[in-house]
Amino acid sequence: DWRHYLEEELDMHNSHQSFAARQRLIDGRGDYGNQLVWFTDGRPTRGYDQTPMALDVLDEWIGVMQANPGMSAADAKVEMLNPLATDACFNTLGNLIEAGPDVWDGIIDDDAPGRCNEEFEIYTTSRIEAGAPINGDRFTCDLISVEQAFNQGYYGSWRPTTAQLARLNEIFPSGVCGFGSFHAPDDPPLPPPVSFTDVNPDGFYAAALRWATALGITTGVTDTTFNPLGNLNRAQVAAFLWRFAGEPRTTLPKRFGDVPAGSYFDIPTRWLTDRGLTTGANNNPNRYNPTGTVTRAQAVSFLWRLAGEPTPLRTVGNQFTDVNPGFFYAATQWAFENGITSGKGSPTRFAPTAPVTRAEMVTFLKRFTEWSDSECLYPVSAESVVAADC
Repeated sequence: DWRHYLEEELDMHNSHQSFAARQRLIDGRGDYGNQLVWFTDGRPTRGYDQTPMALDVLDEWIGVMQANPGMSAADAKVEMLNPLATDACFNTLGNLIEAGPDVWDGIIDDDAPGRCNEEFEIYTTSRIEAGAPINGDRFTCDLISVEQAFNQGYYGSWRPTTAQLARLNEIFPSGVCGFGSFHAPDDPPLPPPVSFTDVNPDGFYAAALRWATALGITTGVTDTTFNPLGNLNRAQVAAFLWRFAGEPRTTLPKRFGDVPAGSYFDIPTRWLTDRGLTTGANNNPNRYNPTGTVTRAQAVSFLWRLAGEPTPLRTVGNQFTDVNPGFFYAATQWAFENGITSGKGSPTRFAPTAPVTRAEMVTFLKRFTEWSDSECLYPVSAESVVAADC
């Protein structure tokens, strides 16, 4: 797969197609051993044609396969002696910049950018930025409302005015593509929820847990246990929220020093930061404290921020006697007004500093979807909520 790099000349952002093909190979056969990707710099002009060199490599490649009947293209590549039988990039004169299996790292994986990736920026598309996969092989999706798209971060940090929101709804009356549930019509239905041996089927959280496992928001702490009464830690809440949002992409580089690269909460914590849902433990930009316990106040604050920090009605006064005006006051008030919480042990007690259990968190998330599906999603002010009779 060889191309001149022409992003700045054509401004079409088409170079990602090489890696769309690579991702399709991975999806279809598990690897991309039969593909090489070469770029030659076309800035400011296409000064060198790498085609003859590519044909030489291809000729040798086919020769190895002819000499070894039954050998796959991937295995034949490994047997080749040509040092250019690998991913590579070249300058405008056709001279090699770098070659090797890691030169395009960081495009379809979360590794540090390889040398060629650093030299040639791979632009994406509006669909990819909104959460669609890079392979570009899906052409239908579930529709969600414009308001839900905002809450799931499809529009970045931009927040619309009432007039802008009305205009978008006018343009997209049936909704926009919900990339978090991107699928083809013949995709299989959701798998049945996992059955956990430590879950009370009549517990207050049972229905929410069935929903969360069916959507892959949680897979339990083991194959057979969920630990519903266990305290939720900060690594787990990041994973829950990220999966709930549809596992959106993030371009934020590794941020927190105490979050191991490649861990199950690595991408989720980057996304939390990208979406403005966290600034780190105690506002420390280098520390997330993944093993720290999440309090009930912090849990509803995460959801409140995910919702766009809507203004609570405040017409009912402070529902909870143990919640004083402070950083989580608006979040808890909003959560109560919208049925996300009804208190803990008493309708006037929220227990803001108590740890949130895993059962409580999946319940909060399920109730959050019921709120976000209502006509009162994304209230931009108390006045607009009252006007809409929410």
